[in-house]
Amino acid sequence: SAWQQFFTTHPLQLEPTNAEHTQASHHGDILSKMHQAYGGNAKAMEILCAATAGDFEGDLSAYWQENSADLLGPADVRNLVTSQVDRLQQLDAAAYRVFCRLGCYRYQDQPRLPSEAITALMWDIDVSQHRQTLNSLRDRSLLECHKGVYWLHPVSRAEAIARLRQGKDWPQTNQAAAHYWTGRIHTIVSVEDGLQALEAFYHLLAAEDYEGAAGVLRQSRHNQWRQFLPLASSLYRMGLLQPVINAITQVLPHITRGRSELNNILGDVYWITGEIHSAIACQQQTLTDTAERLQQFSL
Repeated sequence: SAWQQFFTTHPLQLEPTNAEHTQASHHGDILSKMHQAYGGNAKAMEILCAATAGDFEGDLSAYWQENSADLLGPADVRNLVTSQVDRLQQLDAAAYRVFCRLGCYRYQDQPRLPSEAITALMWDIDVSQHRQTLNSLRDRSLLECHKGVYWLHPVSRAEAIARLRQGKDWPQTNQAAAHYWTGRIHTIVSVEDGLQALEAFYHLLAAEDYEGAAGVLRQSRHNQWRQFLPLASSLYRMGLLQPVINAITQVLPHITRGRSELNNILGDVYWITGEIHSAIACQQQTLTDTAERLQQFSL
């Protein structure tokens, strides 16, 4: 009944144009078979409806005639998303590229994205086409939207990230996403601000730009206490101790610049968490790095 209601609220030819009972029954049979094939999955319902409306002018019978063989075979939402993305690739190359790039976002600490986060990934698409590209993804139910914020369904994200990794856009996409998050946050006055700024770190880490990721942790901003501190320092003052430890320890083995500053911050966090020996080791390493740097300057 939910599928029947959903499909009838969209401009689809579910009711017979000549009001014949047999035709109405036929459409009901089609919906019933679709529902059974996909186990009543709500995401499948959205994609099937979008595909019928967008590619078959709302003619459910025409959609069924072309796709019934697939529906009668093994069906799952992942295969349905894959087929929809394949069709998008054929019909709208720009929207396809953006869909794949959207797989770079983590949707963890920031589960919803403003439209600017999406347009940040449209560096090779004319500004006049941004809204059309966004609507193309929404119309195919590949991009979720509610009250002006966007996200990918987990199945859609899995498909997007797999295709993004297979292509050549992975580094540039993560760089663009990192640039977006960095430019979005100017002051750290809440935990939400700190977590958004930290998103840039994860993107640069994914792109294996370790120096850039370390730079995100070292970038200073004014915080809620009117201090001008590196992001990592503001984060641990807000109680985000473990994220700071995880972030610094992931980049330290790979960087040459700013090691002493990050070691010093890491030592402070270890001291706060009661890991005294680790804190001492970090501070000793900071002194060693500082002494070596001073020796290089003197030479």
